[in-house]
Amino acid sequence: MEKEILNYLKQQTELFDFNNQSDLFTAKKIAEKFSIKRNTASHYLNQLAKEELIVKIKTRPVIFFIEKHLKRRISI
Repeated sequence: MEKEILNYLKQQTELFDFNNQSDLFTAKKIAEKFSIKRNTASHYLNQLAKEELIVKIKTRPVIFFIEKHLKRRISI
């Protein structure tokens, strides 16, 4: 499941419009997308963040991005 979530985040980060805020990158939205519980999605996302495969942005709600794709999109 982690691999599927990672692929989803890669795809969505590439397509993300920074001018339109979205909840695509929240545990809730990912749980809905994969038909799993929010806390299960959160567990997978936190594991991916711990492995430094994604970056966790501690806002409300918490959002997750693929760091290298995000940096490329904002030209860092």
